Amino acid sequence: MSGFRILTVLQNMRNVQRLRVILLVAAVVIVCLFVALAVFSKSRTFVIEAETTAAGFTFQGESNDWYLAGATICRLRDQPDFTRVADTSVCDPRFYEITDQRDLTLQWPNGAKVDVALTNQGDLRLSLQSAGPDNLAEGTILIVTEADWRDTGALTFSAHTTVGRPISAGEQFYLTRGNWEARESGLITSFLRANVTEVIKTGELMRGATASVRSANQPVRMNGHVTPKDFSDTPSLEIFALSQPGDVELHVGYSGTDIPTIIRPDLVDVALSSPLLLAIAIILSMLASLSQVFADFNNRRKQDE
Repeated sequence: MSGFRILTVLQNMRNVQRLRVILLVAAVVIVCLFVALAVFSKSRTFVIEAETTAAGFTFQGESNDWYLAGATICRLRDQPDFTRVADTSVCDPRFYEITDQRDLTLQWPNGAKVDVALTNQGDLRLSLQSAGPDNLAEGTILIVTEADWRDTGALTFSAHTTVGRPISAGEQFYLTRGNWEARESGLITSFLRANVTEVIKTGELMRGATASVRSANQPVRMNGHVTPKDFSDTPSLEIFALSQPGDVELHVGYSGTDIPTIIRPDLVDVALSSPLLLAIAIILSMLASLSQVFADFNNRRKQDE
């Protein structure tokens, strides 16, 4: 009879060992599957929200139409006219031809470049870095007064976007504050769930920083809007920008550095933000604990016998 009990205990120990091996193999398979899904099925986007007095856009596509309630248009003269009195309140008339226009719609062509800034008086300043709409040549400046800027409403864009401007001594236009999110979707976030996007990493943007999203060192199209900050003593632009999905990374530049800080979430970030992986890890841990308890119980029974 005692021999039969010994055989039973040994059989139970073998079963426990098999269970442990199965759990170990399952854990290895899950980790390998997680790595494969994270590497090959990811689709990442970045979100940037910032308060700034400067931003740059290179428009993409043909659907970037900006309505302006009113604007002062400063076109560069072919030759300076020094017979005119210098006046820098808007644009210097010695170098610019100045006209006013109401109810202006700018249909930005594909590839058009514009720098946007907000003056200390709250006026919106658009500086064309390439040929723009309505025969507006490179170097043209459009100034929208604070009142017209608030009447204009949101300006939407689909463009390669740089939020902020490199700060230097005397610079008046720069990013004042902001934050970013890295969001990821794909098989690893949508496994057993449909169309799930998870926030896998977040951070803040320091004063004077610049932020842009790139892929393989090429700018990525971002969609978003520009609005005036509500009821503030300090004029500012509020910018929201969402990048197109893909294998993208955030480039953050700071004053005095030639190489930007590159933010690219890794497998650890994905793992820490995955509820599914966390649930699987908890279940495996519970099973491993139960197998250990069962093994200890059998060992005590053997000692008692």
